[in-house]
Amino acid sequence: RKANEASQALTNEEIDTLTEEDILDFDDDIRADYEALPGPESFKKAEVLARVSKIQEAAAFETELLTVVSMEELHEREKATFEAMETELEELGGEDALLDPNLDRSTVRAIEKLRRELGRIKSSEDILPLQREAALENLKEAISDGTIKSLRSAIRVAKTARLFGPDMATNGVWALDVVRDAHMELENAKQIKRVADARKELISKLNKCFIRTEPLGTDRFGNRFWHFENTDNCQIW
Repeated sequence: RKANEASQALTNEEIDTLTEEDILDFDDDIRADYEALPGPESFKKAEVLARVSKIQEAAAFETELLTVVSMEELHEREKATFEAMETELEELGGEDALLDPNLDRSTVRAIEKLRRELGRIKSSEDILPLQREAALENLKEAISDGTIKSLRSAIRVAKTARLFGPDMATNGVWALDVVRDAHMELENAKQIKRVADARKELISKLNKCFIRTEPLGTDRFGNRFWHFENTDNCQIW
């Protein structure tokens, strides 16, 4: 077997061609590692289905990693974020630091950004709970309705109410459990529409291939005459 000249390791192409007999020819350490690899029987059906479900949920949000949270967990995340921003602002010297004429521009921009974000959060404390309550109601109604239009509309409202968004910690997306359900229902509705559209297209094509099963008529000698759709020169047979 030809190994990589630099690392003395087998290439991926070579590994793919190995048989069990080839593995047995390796040393004890490699053979032990191979035998320790999980086989198909080691994966439980429930675990596989759960993993597939997570992949499908992440795909519905067009991300590789989706973190689903409850409303209580969402409040905890927002509280932790707010406290972290306040701590960062204090470490930069607080808003009073802006009075220092010698303060560098990068620190000024950082303080101003934090001040705006904190102000935005505080200003929405009264209206955000009402927005979220309405968004949750819309989501439940849309899931019950099951149409693409209603689901998309409810998801847009949920985004405005900050019920899902980018997750900086995981470089993925976080979402409230109800929002996750709405996205999955939307994907299901899209699939149903694709199937329905494909069926309509097939029926339309079949209708264009109409085959006459009755003659136009007969002459006095009993000869039957036929006309078929889509024939050249409108021939009579």
